[in-house]
Amino acid sequence: MSFYDTTARIWSISEGRCLRTLTGHFSQIYAIAFDGNRIATGSLDTSVRVWDPKTGMCTGLLQGHTSLVGQLQMRGDTLVTGGSDGSVRVWSLVTGSAIHRLAAHDNSVTSLQFDDNRIVSGGSDGRVKIWNVETGHLVRELSQPAEAVWRVAFEEEKAVIMASRSGRTVMEVWSFSPPDEQYDARRPESPISLPEQTPSTAGDDDTLHSDHDVEDGDAAMNDV
Repeated sequence: MSFYDTTARIWSISEGRCLRTLTGHFSQIYAIAFDGNRIATGSLDTSVRVWDPKTGMCTGLLQGHTSLVGQLQMRGDTLVTGGSDGSVRVWSLVTGSAIHRLAAHDNSVTSLQFDDNRIVSGGSDGRVKIWNVETGHLVRELSQPAEAVWRVAFEEEKAVIMASRSGRTVMEVWSFSPPDEQYDARRPESPISLPEQTPSTAGDDDTLHSDHDVEDGDAAMNDV
């Protein structure tokens, strides 16, 4: 959990008490990622810090973004970050160095997810882009830009996107499959749960948020 006072804190869920306080950032923390072995925090101070949850010690300082770092996701020894500068960066947690810098969006990166093969990023510019993890090259961009994209998630060959279109928030399901494979557009009859490992974000209201379900709105299914 992160706080407006620039710290992050590790809590015991069973005991309800703070175990450690992580100090080092110079401004408030806007994103946290945790994989059981490491904690990563992204801050308004433009840096990303990596922590040992057992000791509370900072084990890495990643610098390169030029504004707020609001999106983080870890997978193995790789960390992917997104900033208000519109860039997505891929880092090695072994060397602490940047592997790729992706000039992803014209405005803030609002959401991202990656696996062993690709990164999917969404931005406040309304675009969703798919990148090759290994090369850092742009693979494709979804064909219908929105007013803004708030959330992206994918599993296997489908991506779920929460976006604003014509002043409404909609849920869209896009296929990564060949374009001759068609899907019907449907309004969800029950909440749509996004995949596990949903990242958490912290805001100015001193609360921690995790976006899991969409209980109202439209859903559309499209091909890339």
